[in-house]
Amino acid sequence: MLAGLAVWLGCCGCRSEPKAIPVRTRVSVGKVLANEIPIRFYANGREIKEVHVDETPGAEAWIFEADGSAQGAIYTQPSVVAQVLTPCGWREVALQPATIMVREYSPTVPEEHAEYYYPSSYTEQVFWFWVDNRDGDEAEVRLGQAAYRLPAHKATQIMSYLPVCPEGGVVRFDGQEMGSVSREQLASRGPAQPTLFIDPTGKRCYNHRNVHYQAEELGPFTQAKPTRLSGQRLYVLPDRVTYMLEAAPSQEMSTSDELTKDVAELTDTRCR
Repeated sequence: MLAGLAVWLGCCGCRSEPKAIPVRTRVSVGKVLANEIPIRFYANGREIKEVHVDETPGAEAWIFEADGSAQGAIYTQPSVVAQVLTPCGWREVALQPATIMVREYSPTVPEEHAEYYYPSSYTEQVFWFWVDNRDGDEAEVRLGQAAYRLPAHKATQIMSYLPVCPEGGVVRFDGQEMGSVSREQLASRGPAQPTLFIDPTGKRCYNHRNVHYQAEELGPFTQAKPTRLSGQRLYVLPDRVTYMLEAAPSQEMSTSDELTKDVAELTDTRCR
């Protein structure tokens, strides 16, 4: 009994810590990936089931709700991570908070707001590729474990992560293997960004050519001798193709700091 009294007397002046309570938080993540790359979000370890995409030009974002927490006068926003599907499987991306993670809390505020951004180190690991499906119906193209739907009778440009594993570079079209590519083939080389181009039939013929513009208004232009492409299903072109399946114009408008400009075109040509 004396021991119990001592404990009671010793804690007479103690104050319990306020209990943490959940706070509804509207989360915004700057959208930097094309829609065809599958992405999912987790807040406080739980997957977010409903994600809204805001396509407002210049302010594109993924929007969803999650629980932050308030303990007394202190608010802590939710811990948010993303997972993206790459050719080598799902990969976790730690999102960077754009707002203060821990800040003053007011119970009169009905909803908190938290903003995150996607690290640039991850956006630098993506590339674009093209599939010429003008001769086919709706189809699926796979790069490793990443699958993308293709519309019928159309050439389509697709964003994907670079393959960082051998199996991630295997290209399949509707289940049929087309060949394989590597990260080294597709990674940027200074200003040059290689283009992966897929002709599922292997029967079409193309001309690939570089075009050089000079000021003023980046014209007139000069054209290099075209390189003929035929008989393959996969092509890794040495540069980003600006004009896909169309000829480059005779002039291009320049920005104030452009004195010259180089672009690439890929056009149809007759097969011999």
